[in-house]
Amino acid sequence: MSLGLKGPLFCDVCGRKYFHVSSLALHKKVHEGLTTCVICGKVSSKVANLRRHLENSHKLSQEEIRRLVPSAGLSAVPEGERCRYQCDLCGHVYRRRDSLTDHRLHHLGRTACHVCGAVYSTVRSLRRHLRDVHRLPADEVRRNTELDAPAGPAPL
Repeated sequence: MSLGLKGPLFCDVCGRKYFHVSSLALHKKVHEGLTTCVICGKVSSKVANLRRHLENSHKLSQEEIRRLVPSAGLSAVPEGERCRYQCDLCGHVYRRRDSLTDHRLHHLGRTACHVCGAVYSTVRSLRRHLRDVHRLPADEVRRNTELDAPAGPAPL
């Protein structure tokens, strides 16, 4: 799975630096006014944050939020390839539920290498990295990437 790494990329409006095309696309929505609350004027950094704000601060229903903020304006995704699964923490969008599930592990710290700190998009990619780069034996790779274990290195 590609992370869309193209960086560094810069916002042509404010100059802010990004390393992923999708992150820059989400940021640009701020300049388009797509992350501004129509009720109180608060500007959110992401459409997902605006939705959360509308729900928590203004107690709007999901139906009301969808009317005010339709489909997150997913213009970064070509028409006909609209993504249906969006991460509520960072706004990344996916076509497949299992891709979103893999992505959420990233937020839990489950895809960061405990040896060098490199971060991967999936646990599978992290396991390959531990095996190929750090030459860890299979049992240690499993121990350090088990999903029911706490995030981070396994105790010695």
